Amino acid sequence: MAIEFLNDVEVFGSLEATSLKATGTLKDSGGDDGTSGQVLSSTGTGTNWVSTLNITNCFTTGVVGANNSQSRDKLRVWISNAFAIGMVNGFSYGGLNDYAMTFQMSNNATRGFWWGDNGHSNNQGAMSLTTEGKLAVANSMRLGYGQSNTVTPGIDATLEINGSLALSSYFKDKNGSVGTNGQTLQSVGTSGVVWGSISGLVDYSAVSDNLILAATTATTTGGSTFAPYILLAESNPGIANGEVKKIRLGSIPLDRFNGTFTVDNGISLSRSTSNSSLTAVPVRVENTRNANGTMYNYVSDVSSPYGSRHFGFSINGTLTGSISQGFGNVAYNTTSSDERLKKNIETWEENILEKFDKIEPKKFNFLHDKPEEDKMKGYIAQQMVESFPEAYPLDHSEENYYNYNPSGMVVYLTKAIKELIDKNKELENRIQELENQ
Repeated sequence: MAIEFLNDVEVFGSLEATSLKATGTLKDSGGDDGTSGQVLSSTGTGTNWVSTLNITNCFTTGVVGANNSQSRDKLRVWISNAFAIGMVNGFSYGGLNDYAMTFQMSNNATRGFWWGDNGHSNNQGAMSLTTEGKLAVANSMRLGYGQSNTVTPGIDATLEINGSLALSSYFKDKNGSVGTNGQTLQSVGTSGVVWGSISGLVDYSAVSDNLILAATTATTTGGSTFAPYILLAESNPGIANGEVKKIRLGSIPLDRFNGTFTVDNGISLSRSTSNSSLTAVPVRVENTRNANGTMYNYVSDVSSPYGSRHFGFSINGTLTGSISQGFGNVAYNTTSSDERLKKNIETWEENILEKFDKIEPKKFNFLHDKPEEDKMKGYIAQQMVESFPEAYPLDHSEENYYNYNPSGMVVYLTKAIKELIDKNKELENRIQELENQ
């Protein structure tokens, strides 16, 4: 049976038809024509045009079907929009940038996403992810092996990572320990790994006076085998933070060093690279008293007719001098002669010859000399330092002894020679005048 309505028709009872065609509007039981996109829904006593379907115990939604609207509430799996699936742009979490499918749960740290089969109880499953970000995987994980990887996870290990692993916090061993500063993870076979100290290394933390620390047998670390060694701590070595400040070396596996460091009848130091960096030199001695002075060893290759530096000396990081080797000479050099390093330059007008006229050479013995030793000839610094301060600097020891610096005296000798030359010229001129008379 087919029924076609060409004009307005109002039905007060039930309507049964094989097909029904309306060329106009179709009103619901409330007389409403509805709006675009609405559907007829039964109320039990009639029908209403509605925007939201209500299918009990299944889902409710305000938006159904493919359209251009964005919402994390496209499809609800519960009465509230807190339990919904959607599609939205503007995401920047993790590696996302713009659109993403969304799955949201109510604000509860212990709720989230569950994956399992129909045989799993609520206390079982294959994987879970809480809203707090706690991920649990029942069996194994394989990460970083590419989009074309076909290896089943768990073939070789429970957790496989192809790439770097960054730890922003601590790592616990099989015993739940986070270890202490300086410890390394060590295998205990099939029982797992534990934090521990590296085998073969000496612990200086309990060093006492004249204690002998020894490794009597060869040790293997990182695939390399090292010879036995003995460390002899000096009397009162001065221990600070577990570090021995002074040590005598009896025998040591010096292949532990980067380069070569050997002890036999002497000490040999070497390096395999040509690098003039001050921090990479074989020998570097810091001034531990005031940190102003530093001695270091340069690369020793002679690469030009001018030779090369072998030892340099600096103050506060500025090079002041060096010991250099040429092809036929060894010399001490200072950098203080260059005009580019100086300012406030003026002529030196002082009469130096008078200073030399007051010098009184002495004969003496040093305190450590034996009584029968001959006396030496020289000077007393306290008598000389006022006239020649550059030649008699303090040694910066605790006693502040005076030293003798020959290069500091050279400038005075040069000035004295110049004064003698001037006096000689003056005398020559006077003689010439007398001869002309």
